[in-house]
Amino acid sequence: MKQAADASGRLVHTFDRILRVPVQLAAFTNGRTKCDIGLIKGFNDRSMSPLDIATGFSRFYKISSANNDADAVMWAYTQLMKRKESRKILIVLSDGCPAGSWAGNDSNNLTYVTNQIQKAGHVELYGVGIMSSAVETYYQNVKVLNDSSEINRTLFEIIREGIK
Repeated sequence: MKQAADASGRLVHTFDRILRVPVQLAAFTNGRTKCDIGLIKGFNDRSMSPLDIATGFSRFYKISSANNDADAVMWAYTQLMKRKESRKILIVLSDGCPAGSWAGNDSNNLTYVTNQIQKAGHVELYGVGIMSSAVETYYQNVKVLNDSSEINRTLFEIIREGIK
């Protein structure tokens, strides 16, 4: 959880403050319902400090259990599709395999959702594994971090390279 929060804070800082690219940060769990969404930072919220991000995660952490990656990714995708920017990037920071499921098979659900998003071609989809290569199973575009300090370099690579 600490690595995920640190990587998320670095992601927000890099996009929001350095690149001046609108970014939304959300956390997900199935602690109370099948897919609870904790909006940590909205697209229009600017200059959110690392402490504010950590506080947001901390509040959401109290109800966290597992997460439903398929629903979370689809929710984030629909949020991005509402945006007017011509380039849309969805970066999923993950510390392992999906958990929770709305139809009984979380792995198949996530594979289905990521395949549909990638086929549609409207959003660049990246799985960034935090000390885990499990993202390689679900995402075509993958980066794996061994330490959260690698997030800035990784984000710059994603933006520079784009989908090939």
